Amino acid sequence: MESLLEGIEENRLDALYLFITDVLRDGASFRRFFANLMSVLPQNYSVHRIEAGHEFLKQMALNNQDQRRLFRTITELESLRTLIVSDGYVQRKDYGALSTPVFLQELPRATSLVNLDLHRMELKSDHDVELLSLALESISESLEELRLTGLILSGGQQQQQQRQSQEVTSLDPVIEALVEFQHLRSFTFALYPQNIIAPTAAAEAAAAAAAQNNAAVAGGEGNDGEQQEGRVQQAAEPEVIRNTPGPKVSPRMWHELCLLSTLQDLTIRHMQLDDESCREMSTALRQTAFLSCLDLRQNPDITKVGYGHIARALELNFSSWCTVAVDDLYFQSQFNVLIELNQHNRADVVRNVKRSTLAQFIEDLEETNPNPTAIWYFLRIHDNVRTLLASYMTYKSQINLRNDERKRLEERKRKAATEGTVAQS
Repeated sequence: MESLLEGIEENRLDALYLFITDVLRDGASFRRFFANLMSVLPQNYSVHRIEAGHEFLKQMALNNQDQRRLFRTITELESLRTLIVSDGYVQRKDYGALSTPVFLQELPRATSLVNLDLHRMELKSDHDVELLSLALESISESLEELRLTGLILSGGQQQQQQRQSQEVTSLDPVIEALVEFQHLRSFTFALYPQNIIAPTAAAEAAAAAAAQNNAAVAGGEGNDGEQQEGRVQQAAEPEVIRNTPGPKVSPRMWHELCLLSTLQDLTIRHMQLDDESCREMSTALRQTAFLSCLDLRQNPDITKVGYGHIARALELNFSSWCTVAVDDLYFQSQFNVLIELNQHNRADVVRNVKRSTLAQFIEDLEETNPNPTAIWYFLRIHDNVRTLLASYMTYKSQINLRNDERKRLEERKRKAATEGTVAQS
């Protein structure tokens, strides 16, 4: 820890990783390190990347003022370009230790931030969503890459029952803020997967109690022993993280986001997308060629109808090179073929139907992909080319026949010349 603090003080570090070590698990050692960190970090001008782990933040979970002090110091660094809140080296299954209101209130100070990556941030109400949208708006001029993954809405099942009136009803304000960004190139948006078991403090305590009472339970007789064992098992049940059901982003918002001219990479997972969301996206994909990657995996509510909307949009967009990732293998192969056709300039063939352009198009396809699937799919969506292709194939067949005949004649002449030379000798 001393060498780390010295590196910060002497401006020798370009990245700072705040994770828990065996030394920092001790409360007194952590408080001493945190105090020293807060004394040297504000004067630093070399650190441009900071990653804080949830377990590190958990050490100050009972004191939000410590988190406020930490994030205020971090966001005020003029050199800061990348800020990450993650699980660190070991993936955890709980609600995380990030104090959402505190973090979002301090985030606007990071006016030079380029990359922001937040994993497992809990949004307990629409007020938290509004805080998030306002914080993003304040850094819209500098931010280029944004990852909001593992978002937890409304907390756990028991908490939801206690505050149903405060649950998150919509994430639209977040998307509305993003569509005004000037330089956003990459955006990843994902809720925490449904029904993930999260070991709570109560569950861990119950498990410890179960271990202590194991002998007593095993030694019990009749119904008394069974009832005692049942009570221990019931107390040891962990809490389940359940994001409230139903789409949290209006389908129209996805349309607006896909039209963002600077956006190249869009990943939307576990966001409860449905066919209507895909239909709205498809209307944007028909007219834009900015996106280079669209990831819609892990959205089980999307059916073949939704994938069909996107496929038809890409069929009509000759200039799109957007790679689409989905869970359906049939449509995945279809999207891959569409990109391949666009990369070989299918627009030139369709818009200017000539034998020469078609011949070059087919030859280029055969060189890169001998599989006839691409040609078959091309003919299926562009039936106006079929007659020309049939004419071209007939012409090519005739050329091949003439070439074969010429080769046979040349071979006979060569043999005759050879036999004549032998006879003269």
